[in-house]
Amino acid sequence: MYKVLIDDDEVEFDLTGEEPKFGPDEVLASREGDILGGTPWYQAGYTVARLFSDEEMGRLKRSVTARVRGVLAAKGIADLGDFTLERYHEYVRSDAMHRSVIEVTRELTMADIDLEFEAFVRRVSETIGHPLKSTNDILRRSFLIVRINRPRSLDYNPPHKDGYLPLWQRTVNLWVPIAGVNAHSSLPMVAGSHLLSESVIKRTTGGAVLNGMPYRVPAIVEWDGHRKMVRPTVKEGEALVFSPLIIHGCAKNLQSDVTRVALELRLSSAVAA
Repeated sequence: MYKVLIDDDEVEFDLTGEEPKFGPDEVLASREGDILGGTPWYQAGYTVARLFSDEEMGRLKRSVTARVRGVLAAKGIADLGDFTLERYHEYVRSDAMHRSVIEVTRELTMADIDLEFEAFVRRVSETIGHPLKSTNDILRRSFLIVRINRPRSLDYNPPHKDGYLPLWQRTVNLWVPIAGVNAHSSLPMVAGSHLLSESVIKRTTGGAVLNGMPYRVPAIVEWDGHRKMVRPTVKEGEALVFSPLIIHGCAKNLQSDVTRVALELRLSSAVAA
Protein backbone atom coordinates (compact mmCIF):
# COMPACT_ATOMS: atom_id res chain seq x y z
CA MET A 1 0.00 0.00 0.00
CA TYR A 2 1.34 3.46 -0.96
CA LYS A 3 0.34 6.89 0.31
CA VAL A 4 0.47 10.44 -1.02
CA LEU A 5 -0.48 13.66 0.72
CA ILE A 6 -2.77 15.85 -1.39
CA ASP A 7 -2.94 19.25 0.30
CA ASP A 8 -3.94 18.09 3.81
CA ASP A 9 -5.60 14.82 2.76
CA GLU A 10 -3.83 11.46 2.80
CA VAL A 11 -4.74 9.15 -0.08
CA GLU A 12 -3.80 5.47 -0.11
CA PHE A 13 -3.54 3.28 -3.19
CA ASP A 14 -2.53 -0.30 -3.81
CA LEU A 15 -0.15 -1.28 -6.62
CA THR A 16 0.17 -4.89 -7.69
CA GLY A 17 2.77 -6.47 -9.93
CA GLU A 18 6.11 -4.82 -10.63
CA GLU A 19 8.08 -3.30 -7.74
CA PRO A 20 8.76 0.45 -8.27
CA LYS A 21 12.42 1.44 -8.76
CA PHE A 22 14.44 4.65 -9.18
CA GLY A 23 15.36 5.57 -12.74
CA PRO A 24 18.61 6.66 -14.45
CA ASP A 25 20.35 9.97 -13.76
CA GLU A 26 18.69 11.99 -16.53
CA VAL A 27 16.16 14.83 -16.83
CA LEU A 28 13.62 14.19 -19.57
CA ALA A 29 12.50 17.82 -19.94
CA SER A 30 14.56 20.77 -21.13
CA ARG A 31 13.60 24.37 -21.88
CA GLU A 32 15.22 24.07 -25.30
CA GLY A 33 13.40 20.91 -26.36
CA ASP A 34 10.08 21.33 -24.58
CA ILE A 35 7.19 22.91 -26.49
CA LEU A 36 6.33 24.75 -23.25
CA GLY A 37 9.89 26.02 -22.86
CA GLY A 38 9.00 29.59 -23.85
CA THR A 39 6.24 30.05 -21.28
CA PRO A 40 6.81 32.27 -18.23
CA TRP A 41 5.53 29.44 -16.03
CA TYR A 42 7.89 26.76 -17.36
CA GLN A 43 9.65 26.26 -14.02
CA ALA A 44 6.34 25.27 -12.41
CA GLY A 45 5.35 23.13 -15.38
CA TYR A 46 1.70 24.18 -15.33
CA THR A 47 -0.65 27.14 -15.29
CA VAL A 48 -4.37 27.86 -15.11
CA ALA A 49 -5.75 29.76 -18.10
CA ARG A 50 -9.17 31.12 -19.02
CA LEU A 51 -9.89 29.41 -22.35
CA PHE A 52 -13.69 29.28 -22.65
CA SER A 53 -16.51 31.81 -22.72
CA ASP A 54 -19.64 31.22 -20.64
CA GLU A 55 -21.52 30.31 -23.82
CA GLU A 56 -18.86 27.80 -24.85
CA MET A 57 -18.89 26.22 -21.41
CA GLY A 58 -22.66 25.85 -21.55
CA ARG A 59 -22.46 24.05 -24.90
CA LEU A 60 -19.54 21.95 -23.71
CA LYS A 61 -21.29 20.76 -20.55
CA ARG A 62 -24.52 20.00 -22.44
CA SER A 63 -22.65 17.93 -25.03
CA VAL A 64 -20.63 16.01 -22.42
CA THR A 65 -23.85 15.31 -20.48
CA ALA A 66 -25.50 14.04 -23.65
CA ARG A 67 -22.47 11.87 -24.52
CA VAL A 68 -22.32 10.24 -21.08
CA ARG A 69 -26.09 9.85 -20.98
CA GLY A 70 -25.94 8.10 -24.35
CA VAL A 71 -23.30 5.68 -23.06
CA LEU A 72 -25.45 4.85 -20.03
CA ALA A 73 -28.49 4.26 -22.23
CA ALA A 74 -26.44 1.95 -24.47
CA LYS A 75 -25.40 0.01 -21.35
CA GLY A 76 -29.06 -0.61 -20.51
CA ILE A 77 -29.51 1.92 -17.73
CA ALA A 78 -33.14 3.07 -17.91
CA ASP A 79 -35.04 6.07 -16.49
CA LEU A 80 -32.44 8.73 -17.30
CA GLY A 81 -34.95 11.59 -17.45
CA ASP A 82 -33.39 13.63 -14.61
CA PHE A 83 -29.78 12.59 -15.26
CA THR A 84 -27.02 15.08 -14.45
CA LEU A 85 -23.28 14.51 -14.40
CA GLU A 86 -23.12 15.42 -10.72
CA ARG A 87 -25.57 12.57 -9.94
CA TYR A 88 -23.82 9.98 -12.14
CA HIS A 89 -23.07 7.80 -9.08
CA GLU A 90 -26.80 7.39 -8.43
CA TYR A 91 -27.17 5.67 -11.82
CA VAL A 92 -23.84 3.78 -11.96
CA ARG A 93 -23.59 1.97 -8.64
CA SER A 94 -21.22 -0.91 -9.42
CA ASP A 95 -17.51 -0.80 -10.25
CA ALA A 96 -18.08 -3.22 -13.11
CA MET A 97 -20.62 -0.94 -14.76
CA HIS A 98 -18.39 2.09 -14.23
CA ARG A 99 -15.45 0.29 -15.86
CA SER A 100 -17.60 -0.52 -18.88
CA VAL A 101 -18.61 3.16 -19.15
CA ILE A 102 -15.05 4.51 -18.99
CA GLU A 103 -13.91 2.00 -21.61
CA VAL A 104 -15.94 4.26 -23.92
CA THR A 105 -15.33 7.68 -22.37
CA ARG A 106 -11.54 7.36 -22.33
CA GLU A 107 -11.34 6.68 -26.08
CA LEU A 108 -13.16 9.69 -27.53
CA THR A 109 -12.15 12.37 -30.04
CA MET A 110 -12.87 16.09 -30.20
CA ALA A 111 -15.71 15.32 -32.60
CA ASP A 112 -17.62 13.85 -29.64
CA ILE A 113 -18.11 17.24 -27.95
CA ASP A 114 -19.63 20.56 -28.96
CA LEU A 115 -16.53 22.69 -29.35
CA GLU A 116 -15.12 24.56 -32.33
CA PHE A 117 -11.89 22.74 -31.73
CA GLU A 118 -9.72 24.22 -34.49
CA ALA A 119 -10.39 27.69 -33.08
CA PHE A 120 -9.73 26.23 -29.63
CA VAL A 121 -6.41 24.77 -30.78
CA ARG A 122 -5.37 28.20 -32.09
CA ARG A 123 -6.31 29.73 -28.73
CA VAL A 124 -4.16 27.24 -26.83
CA SER A 125 -1.30 27.77 -29.30
CA GLU A 126 -1.39 31.49 -28.51
CA THR A 127 -1.49 30.75 -24.77
CA ILE A 128 1.72 28.68 -24.83
CA GLY A 129 3.44 30.48 -27.72
CA HIS A 130 3.86 27.32 -29.80
CA PRO A 131 1.86 26.05 -32.80
CA LEU A 132 -0.32 23.05 -32.03
CA LYS A 133 -2.60 20.66 -33.88
CA SER A 134 -5.44 18.43 -32.74
CA THR A 135 -4.27 15.25 -34.50
CA ASN A 136 -1.69 13.03 -32.84
CA ASP A 137 0.81 11.70 -35.41
CA ILE A 138 0.97 8.24 -33.83
CA LEU A 139 -2.76 7.81 -33.18
CA ARG A 140 -3.66 9.67 -36.41
CA ARG A 141 -6.66 11.22 -34.69
CA SER A 142 -7.51 13.70 -31.97
CA PHE A 143 -7.64 12.50 -28.38
CA LEU A 144 -10.15 13.22 -25.64
CA ILE A 145 -11.07 11.59 -22.33
CA VAL A 146 -14.14 12.30 -20.22
CA ARG A 147 -12.80 11.62 -16.72
CA ILE A 148 -15.53 10.51 -14.30
CA ASN A 149 -14.77 10.19 -10.57
CA ARG A 150 -17.55 9.02 -8.30
CA PRO A 151 -17.52 10.36 -4.72
CA ARG A 152 -15.18 8.62 -2.26
CA SER A 153 -14.36 5.99 -4.89
CA LEU A 154 -11.23 4.44 -6.40
CA ASP A 155 -11.95 6.11 -9.76
CA TYR A 156 -8.52 7.67 -10.22
CA ASN A 157 -5.16 6.80 -11.74
CA PRO A 158 -1.80 6.70 -9.92
CA PRO A 159 0.66 9.61 -9.84
CA HIS A 160 2.35 9.49 -13.25
CA LYS A 161 3.92 11.33 -16.19
CA ASP A 162 2.17 10.95 -19.55
CA GLY A 163 5.47 11.74 -21.27
CA TYR A 164 6.91 8.35 -20.33
CA LEU A 165 4.92 7.11 -23.34
CA PRO A 166 6.42 8.24 -26.70
CA LEU A 167 3.12 9.33 -28.23
CA TRP A 168 2.67 12.05 -25.56
CA GLN A 169 6.20 13.47 -25.46
CA ARG A 170 5.58 16.47 -27.76
CA THR A 171 2.16 17.39 -26.50
CA VAL A 172 0.51 19.74 -24.05
CA ASN A 173 -2.10 18.50 -21.57
CA LEU A 174 -5.32 20.33 -20.81
CA TRP A 175 -7.63 19.42 -17.94
CA VAL A 176 -11.03 21.13 -18.10
CA PRO A 177 -13.57 21.12 -15.22
CA ILE A 178 -17.08 20.19 -16.35
CA ALA A 179 -19.02 19.23 -13.19
CA GLY A 180 -18.38 18.79 -9.48
CA VAL A 181 -14.87 20.27 -9.48
CA ASN A 182 -13.65 22.03 -6.34
CA ALA A 183 -10.77 22.00 -3.83
CA HIS A 184 -11.66 18.41 -2.87
CA SER A 185 -11.80 16.96 -6.38
CA SER A 186 -9.50 18.83 -8.80
CA LEU A 187 -6.39 17.31 -10.37
CA PRO A 188 -3.31 17.13 -8.08
CA MET A 189 0.06 18.29 -9.46
CA VAL A 190 3.71 18.35 -8.34
CA ALA A 191 5.11 21.73 -9.39
CA GLY A 192 8.55 21.57 -11.02
CA SER A 193 8.62 17.76 -11.11
CA HIS A 194 9.25 17.74 -14.88
CA LEU A 195 12.74 19.10 -14.09
CA LEU A 196 13.66 16.38 -11.59
CA SER A 197 16.21 13.74 -12.46
CA GLU A 198 14.70 10.31 -12.98
CA SER A 199 17.22 9.08 -10.40
CA VAL A 200 15.08 10.60 -7.62
CA ILE A 201 11.77 9.36 -9.04
CA LYS A 202 10.63 5.92 -7.93
CA ARG A 203 8.26 4.30 -10.40
CA THR A 204 7.25 1.17 -12.25
CA THR A 205 8.97 0.78 -15.62
CA GLY A 206 5.91 -0.62 -17.38
CA GLY A 207 2.25 0.17 -16.85
CA ALA A 208 0.56 -0.18 -13.49
CA VAL A 209 -2.35 -1.94 -11.81
CA LEU A 210 -3.85 0.43 -9.25
CA ASN A 211 -6.52 -0.87 -6.90
CA GLY A 212 -7.07 -3.73 -9.38
CA MET A 213 -7.47 -1.43 -12.40
CA PRO A 214 -4.83 -1.54 -15.19
CA TYR A 215 -3.28 1.72 -16.46
CA ARG A 216 -0.99 2.20 -19.42
CA VAL A 217 1.46 4.61 -17.82
CA PRO A 218 4.09 3.81 -15.17
CA ALA A 219 3.02 4.60 -11.61
CA ILE A 220 5.15 6.98 -9.51
CA VAL A 221 5.27 6.43 -5.74
CA GLU A 222 8.02 8.85 -4.62
CA TRP A 223 9.82 11.93 -5.99
CA ASP A 224 12.90 13.60 -4.52
CA GLY A 225 12.07 12.04 -1.16
CA HIS A 226 8.52 13.47 -1.17
CA ARG A 227 4.95 12.28 -1.68
CA LYS A 228 3.22 15.67 -1.49
CA MET A 229 0.83 16.92 -4.19
CA VAL A 230 -1.28 20.08 -4.51
CA ARG A 231 -4.68 20.61 -6.10
CA PRO A 232 -4.63 23.87 -8.13
CA THR A 233 -7.83 25.93 -8.15
CA VAL A 234 -9.43 25.60 -11.59
CA LYS A 235 -12.75 27.38 -12.11
CA GLU A 236 -15.44 26.89 -14.75
CA GLY A 237 -14.23 28.32 -18.05
CA GLU A 238 -10.60 27.71 -17.12
CA ALA A 239 -8.24 24.88 -17.95
CA LEU A 240 -5.24 23.44 -16.21
CA VAL A 241 -2.50 23.55 -18.86
CA PHE A 242 0.55 21.42 -18.13
CA SER A 243 3.59 19.55 -19.37
CA PRO A 244 3.25 15.83 -20.16
CA LEU A 245 6.41 15.38 -18.05
CA ILE A 246 5.02 16.81 -14.82
CA ILE A 247 3.86 14.39 -12.10
CA HIS A 248 0.09 14.48 -11.70
CA GLY A 249 -2.84 12.16 -10.96
CA CYS A 250 -4.26 10.43 -7.88
CA ALA A 251 -7.30 12.71 -8.21
CA LYS A 252 -9.51 11.06 -5.63
CA ASN A 253 -12.89 12.75 -5.35
CA LEU A 254 -13.23 13.47 -1.61
CA GLN A 255 -16.76 14.85 -1.91
CA SER A 256 -19.43 12.75 -0.22
CA ASP A 257 -22.28 12.97 -2.73
CA VAL A 258 -21.16 14.64 -5.99
CA THR A 259 -19.55 13.01 -9.01
CA ARG A 260 -16.66 14.95 -10.53
CA VAL A 261 -16.37 15.14 -14.32
CA ALA A 262 -13.54 16.74 -16.30
CA LEU A 263 -12.23 16.68 -19.84
CA GLU A 264 -8.67 15.69 -20.60
CA LEU A 265 -7.34 16.86 -23.96
CA ARG A 266 -3.86 16.47 -25.41
CA LEU A 267 -2.75 18.66 -28.28
CA SER A 268 0.35 17.90 -30.32
CA SER A 269 3.17 20.13 -31.54
CA ALA A 270 2.67 21.24 -35.14
CA VAL A 271 6.45 21.54 -35.50
CA ALA A 272 8.50 18.49 -36.46
CA ALA A 273 10.93 17.36 -33.75
